[in-house]
Amino acid sequence: MFFSFLLDILRATITYSVQSDAAQSMPRLTFENESPTIRKDIRLGRMTRCIKESLQAPACLDDTFSPVVLKANFSGEGSPDTRELRPIIHPETNFSAEIEVPFKQDCGPDEICVSDLRVSFNFSGSRGLNLSPKFILNLTVKLENVGETAYEPGLSFYYPPVLSFQGASVLQSNWRLSPACQMHGSQGNSSTRHSSCSFRPPTLKKGIQAFLKFSFRSSRRDSWHDKFASVTIRAHSQNENDTRTLSDNEATGSLPVLHPVNVIIKGVESTTYLNFSTEIPQRKTLTHTYVVQNDGPNSTPVNVTFELSSETKLGFFWNVTLTHSNMTDKFCTPLITPRMQLKTKKIKGPIKRGCPETATCTRFLCRFTSLSPEEKVNFSFSGEFYRKEDTSKLDSQKFHLLSEASVFVDETRFFQIHLGKFNFSQISTEVELISPFNPVPIIIGSVVGGILLLAILVAVLYKMEIRTYVASHHYNMIKKTKSSQRGRTHRHCH
Repeated sequence: MFFSFLLDILRATITYSVQSDAAQSMPRLTFENESPTIRKDIRLGRMTRCIKESLQAPACLDDTFSPVVLKANFSGEGSPDTRELRPIIHPETNFSAEIEVPFKQDCGPDEICVSDLRVSFNFSGSRGLNLSPKFILNLTVKLENVGETAYEPGLSFYYPPVLSFQGASVLQSNWRLSPACQMHGSQGNSSTRHSSCSFRPPTLKKGIQAFLKFSFRSSRRDSWHDKFASVTIRAHSQNENDTRTLSDNEATGSLPVLHPVNVIIKGVESTTYLNFSTEIPQRKTLTHTYVVQNDGPNSTPVNVTFELSSETKLGFFWNVTLTHSNMTDKFCTPLITPRMQLKTKKIKGPIKRGCPETATCTRFLCRFTSLSPEEKVNFSFSGEFYRKEDTSKLDSQKFHLLSEASVFVDETRFFQIHLGKFNFSQISTEVELISPFNPVPIIIGSVVGGILLLAILVAVLYKMEIRTYVASHHYNMIKKTKSSQRGRTHRHCH
């Protein structure tokens, strides 16, 4: 860089400063000591003086498209000569200057860079567009340049008005890239919205490949009747105008529009406990009742499946019959489903899904052509629960008899607002096998115990009698001996 100052006779001190890449927050070129700014003083006389300053660049620059802006400022102060004359700066002199220094581009022998951008995307695993403000639709976009350097690359998005742009981020890239996006007005008509994204640095070199995530928030629009929502992404750059490379610059994808529903199922008043004798055949009524209701804003077709334990490994049968309420334009089909026999175990821990301890399950499939908002339908499964009379004797034990129910909606048109526990329900009846009371062992035990107690008492009394006799005999012997001694003493004295 050169600065020229011309003074005729007098001398002056000129102070100048130069700032590199003034338009960038992070300067790409720096002066000595890696500083983006220099400031120096020079003394000028009659001769023109040129000053050379060097700029340094890192080995790899992200942005070689935007020119480097150099901004210079100067001021001067004259020195008096022998005649006490002092130079002054001309009133029309500019005290600042700004120039742009472009980078030399490597665009091949023709020195014309022709980019070739390619774009593709997917919906990041989303099966549909849920019409709910809580739903975020994420697009995973692949952007790559297979041509020469692309200048000022960008992406444009065209999408339905039920979506609003939320943000963008880089998932993976072999080059540092930062998207900056903004929303625009409707494109042509109110049925399409438009957003665009540019990138920093504003160039995509050949071979750059990036995976980006763009997020859109859905909205609740019950009046939105389109079955599918289409999204179009278009890649563009300042220097891609060759029609032979534009065929893969645009990608379009569609998702089914899913309206919110809230169909729930729950168990209501049912048989929770039964007991049976292990020896005497018995028949008792067993009832499981479910209610299906639509708490959502939209009518929807619904499928409900029920699975019941109709025969247990222990030989119990449930002769079940289905009754239901308010079943117009709805029908149920019973299905027999064989199941692997499971071992009978003591009741421990929570009950799991399925048909435990069951040799055969009965499944009912019920179809609703349309379940209106606030509509309820009750399903009651009731019948005798019993064992055959010629079956073998059982031991005392407990087991659970289960039934379960699940609701399903058309996932190509609707989505459940509360997906999970409200779409599944289970009813459990605890069955206890009780052995009849048998008094014989107690009687025998009592008799044997009484005999043993009597024998012990006799032995104790006999032992006490022996001790009493011995003590009495010993006392008499002592008494007799003392009497004999007194008699001999008396005869001796006379």
